Amino acid sequence: LCSPMNCKFAPWSDWFSLGGCIGLCSRQRDIAQSNNECGKPCNGAKVETIRRADCLPSSCHYSPTDCVWGSWNDWTKNYGTPLGQSYRTRRVQKEATGGGRPCDGFWNE
Repeated sequence: LCSPMNCKFAPWSDWFSLGGCIGLCSRQRDIAQSNNECGKPCNGAKVETIRRADCLPSSCHYSPTDCVWGSWNDWTKNYGTPLGQSYRTRRVQKEATGGGRPCDGFWNE
């Protein structure tokens, strides 16, 4: 006659960062006792992974930066055109990062 010996998990390890700037942590557990032929197997994961802000290394944290326009170029001199229109342009000096505000306004006028 078989005397059932059920599978048992060991306690979970502490959460540890998976590295890089992805913000993922993982923890794992081993099988402390395997089941025998008439015992119940372990049911559940041996590894868990989550995304949390505290899993992001401090070297990856950065503050939001808003977009910055460059200076306007000089007005063009279009005296020879029928309407004599001039225009000027500007370029983005620094793109928004980390959820900062995008540049607002036109690139030409």
